[in-house]
Amino acid sequence: MGADPYFEHLNKVEDYRRQQQGESEERSRRHRWFFYLRLAVGLAIVLVLFGAIFAPDWYLEAPGPARCLRNNVNVEGKATSGSGCIFAVTVVTKRANWAERVSSLFRNDDTLVSGETLRRNHLIFEAGDRAFWRKSRIYSERVAEAVALRNAKYQVLVKPQGVRIGAISPSSPASRTLAFGDTILSANGQSTLTTSRLRAVISRQRVGAALRLAVLRGGVRKQIAVRTYAPRSSSRTSSIGAYMEQALSVTSSTRIRFHNPNYYGPWGGLAYALELADRLDPKIDRGYRIAATGQLELNGRVLPTWGAEQKARAATRAGIEVFIVPAGENAGAVGSYARKMKVISVTSFQQALRELAKLPRKPGS
Repeated sequence: MGADPYFEHLNKVEDYRRQQQGESEERSRRHRWFFYLRLAVGLAIVLVLFGAIFAPDWYLEAPGPARCLRNNVNVEGKATSGSGCIFAVTVVTKRANWAERVSSLFRNDDTLVSGETLRRNHLIFEAGDRAFWRKSRIYSERVAEAVALRNAKYQVLVKPQGVRIGAISPSSPASRTLAFGDTILSANGQSTLTTSRLRAVISRQRVGAALRLAVLRGGVRKQIAVRTYAPRSSSRTSSIGAYMEQALSVTSSTRIRFHNPNYYGPWGGLAYALELADRLDPKIDRGYRIAATGQLELNGRVLPTWGAEQKARAATRAGIEVFIVPAGENAGAVGSYARKMKVISVTSFQQALRELAKLPRKPGS
């Protein structure tokens, strides 16, 4: 006797109901998981915002003023002329209040930076840091003077006094032996009174090799051992993981005076040298508003700058027409902020002069 069609229908209905109930429960479980995931993400965002707004140790990096150096650099017997000008661009660092922390999350002009990061690089400019970076600026002015006068064939006497140590990478072996403000005089028995000489000695060492450094610390000469390391895992170039700058004295028959009381650090070196070159030969700016940034070495080499993006914004705001930056990462960082501004990337002071000479002279300059 066959199965009753009525009961077969009931069984199919029941099976269908159970299937639908199972799928409904599965959907509910998935929805609960998505709900908990969204809740966790929301809480994380709230915590990040809370930390960004109310944590006490946050600083704001913002575009600073762009200053024409015409009145900041004086050369005896050389008056200013022409409609163009060489500008130095700066970055302003200040403690951020809660309103500035909130606005920085929605604005591209300002960058929120932790106090820990700035202190590690001695960039908050507290008492000791301020004195160091003020002297750093003075040294950069002397380097600019030496480079510009030599290039213009003026007689100048330069006495290198060693390599000063600024910020030290906390992940480098040097962080355990070198100190902020040390002056390196020699390495492995070789005199290294210039930054280029010290870099050459370091680059010849294999990664992990020990360097014997003669260091001046607080007026006392010390012998210190530092191991080299590779700053990036893919790099084979040796480094000691420290910011280095030139200490020196410069003597010349040409009287030059700088007046930059509110500037700190060595990153205006290229701009100072270009302004001096324009005074000695008033054809450099060719009638343009030109900004420049980059640390300068005695051989004219241009080293990377700090805060390139903020300086590009400062240059744009000031109506700068030509912006000269160190080649490499700095040039890549400022590209998106250039707008109508011509960006020239250089590796040396001499290259900067050659590139400026290619610009068409503006009418009336």
